[in-house]
Amino acid sequence: MKRALLASRFFDCPLLIDRSTAEAMVTALADDFEVEPMVDAQALESMARPERQTAIYEEQDGVAVVPIVGELAHRATAINSMSGSVGYAGMQTHLLKLAENPKVAGILLDMDTPGGEVGGLSELSDAIVQIGKEMPIWAIANSMMASAGYWLGSSTDRVLATPYSKVGSIGVVAMHVDISKALAKRGIVTTFVHAGKHKIDGNAFMPLSASARGQIASAVSDIYDQFVEHVGINRNMDPMMVRDTEARVYGSREALEVGLIDDISTLSQAIAGMQEAIKDRRRTFIASAIMKTYEDGLTEGKAIGLQEGIATGTKNAAAGNDKAVGDARLAAGKAERDRIGAIMNSAEAKGREALASHLAFATEMPAEAAEAILKASPKDATKAPKPVPQSDASKTAESILAAMRANSPNVQGDDDSAFSDEERRREEIRGNLGGRYRRQRAQPVQQIGYGR
Repeated sequence: MKRALLASRFFDCPLLIDRSTAEAMVTALADDFEVEPMVDAQALESMARPERQTAIYEEQDGVAVVPIVGELAHRATAINSMSGSVGYAGMQTHLLKLAENPKVAGILLDMDTPGGEVGGLSELSDAIVQIGKEMPIWAIANSMMASAGYWLGSSTDRVLATPYSKVGSIGVVAMHVDISKALAKRGIVTTFVHAGKHKIDGNAFMPLSASARGQIASAVSDIYDQFVEHVGINRNMDPMMVRDTEARVYGSREALEVGLIDDISTLSQAIAGMQEAIKDRRRTFIASAIMKTYEDGLTEGKAIGLQEGIATGTKNAAAGNDKAVGDARLAAGKAERDRIGAIMNSAEAKGREALASHLAFATEMPAEAAEAILKASPKDATKAPKPVPQSDASKTAESILAAMRANSPNVQGDDDSAFSDEERRREEIRGNLGGRYRRQRAQPVQQIGYGR
């Protein structure tokens, strides 16, 4: 069979493709499978498209217009060239390179595709979502965005459609061809020798078994659930609303009413709209650049080609912040000095110096409030110390000395010339008294604070 490998990519496996295109594929392979064509040869020829290179794009004032035309496949080289094709892997590489191109500020996917294979689709879809975080990426149905094509389109920031386009087909299909009867008529019998119960499930040389049908149906259901969830999240739609479309293909107006697209536009209008959106994005970024972090600035600058502007803005913002901090510190220091001076030099602080010092240096109280507290507080009072009462020993010593002075004129008391004799006599008297008394020392003067 000339196209066995190709057929394995499209039969007995889930496909995200429009029904009419699936019929055309069966027709293209009809001779190999010896089945009746589902589309006449003339119609098939009219559906053919030339092969396209995925690296083609047109840059218009910062907008890269990328055509996605034809059936979608994991690797385009495996697809029959009858209708042209787009490979997921090649397109992913192409878009990521465009996102790094400093001349590109936005990407517009110009889509005319009925869908295609499941394998490789999610990887390209994830890449589109990631690019959308760095720069605007839109999609326009021109003039078909169906099935796997819509899966990709719904991954962009904004989905548009030209008038009279076809949008939708949110569903999954799997095809099986049974050629066993055709071979039997020709007397051809195919025998499989295999290990593993399900090794030959779904082969084309015998009727489809219930087990094989169940496996294919399960795979179709699983892909469908993922498709519905993907569209619901990216289009902010209730999953039940997505399911309610029942894989229908809508015209542009109906697609807008259902919520599958954001607007109806021509390709030139879409390009102009994206250019204006890029300008608005630049204006918004420049106006708020001082509030951006370095990481935010780097991301947006890469998207709009303002890397040099970001570096300059960041440098100026840092210098401005340093000056503002320095000015604030100077102002705060002067204000604190003024507050302390106002409290300590106020009329109310006189006579209340200790309290004024506490309020000025130990608190952050405003000068007006501190003056009010000082005014309501009593002034500091200094009391004379009470005289130290004379001890009994001193009284006794003085009386003895007085008697001695009366009988001996050489005893002079406390004058400097007789200090040694006087001191000696006092010590002798204290010794005679049995050492019961100690010399009394004057107590220090005690100051009475403002709070006593």
